[in-house]
Amino acid sequence: MTGTRSPQISSVLKKVLILCVGGFLVAAPFLVESFALFELTTVLCYVTVLIGMNLLTGYGGQVSLGHGAFAALGAYSYIVLITLGVPFWPALIGIGVICFIAGFAFGFPALRLSGHHLALATFALAVATPQFIKIKAFEPWTGGSNGSFIPLPEAPAWFAYGDEAWFYYICVGFTLLSLIVAVNILRGRSGTAIRAIKDNPTAAAAMGIDVARYKTLVFGVSTTMAGLAGAGMSIQTQYVSPESFTLVLSIIFLVGLVVGGIGSLWGAVLGALFLQYVPYYTEQVSEVAPAAVFGALLLLTIFFMPRGLAGAAASATRRLGRK
Repeated sequence: MTGTRSPQISSVLKKVLILCVGGFLVAAPFLVESFALFELTTVLCYVTVLIGMNLLTGYGGQVSLGHGAFAALGAYSYIVLITLGVPFWPALIGIGVICFIAGFAFGFPALRLSGHHLALATFALAVATPQFIKIKAFEPWTGGSNGSFIPLPEAPAWFAYGDEAWFYYICVGFTLLSLIVAVNILRGRSGTAIRAIKDNPTAAAAMGIDVARYKTLVFGVSTTMAGLAGAGMSIQTQYVSPESFTLVLSIIFLVGLVVGGIGSLWGAVLGALFLQYVPYYTEQVSEVAPAAVFGALLLLTIFFMPRGLAGAAASATRRLGRK
């Protein structure tokens, strides 16, 4: 009896949680102030990139320390496209195409790498990207070391709540789209193939799974999500520079992935909330050494929740179902 009751309670709790989160996302521009809406938009961008990283690392087993570089590619692709006079929506589609091609192309040489070798390759990419942006030949497009101003997209005439709220809803839409894409990839044969490749690539190839195809596909989808998130973060701050996409950003993404929970799409949401709000509250706790407080919280989280916040939440839900 207890065994059947627990899944039922978990299912009900998930449905209630989804409804509450969905309702809040829809109503947020009418409930919170401008700065809080800015923070929520940042959370949505984090969720998008962490969904892609979960596909790549949590389910595909490919470790990346270079997603900050792909976020930079999305941001600067947007700048180039709007400079050429491309409208907002076609520019977003262009970002997706450019980042997917870049990720797919990077995935081919990465097929020969795995584990720490792939991590080092993406690490090198993250280190080189800010310096590459500063090259003088690219300054007319990138703004060089000084950076570039990015205007917010104008809300349509029928939307009466301002450009910030309009862009917030755009980010909600892209986050939901990323989640739908991830869920559909992980369902059925593609999800089974990706998990099989993660567990044992040699055995997966022996079973007739096209390892190269699935690895490059996942890499391409993951970098597309990172590129869109990078463009979103730059658009909402209305400014982009090489310093916005240093190695630190890639490490921040990795922290969000681990803390939220590797191999959990819900973990992407929890990891994004952690990245956005925990540093702010650590500054309230200690103005002298906020980084030390943040580091201590990070260590405690990893020590007591080895499967991340999503894993801890799942365990708590199961215990509640048994009771």
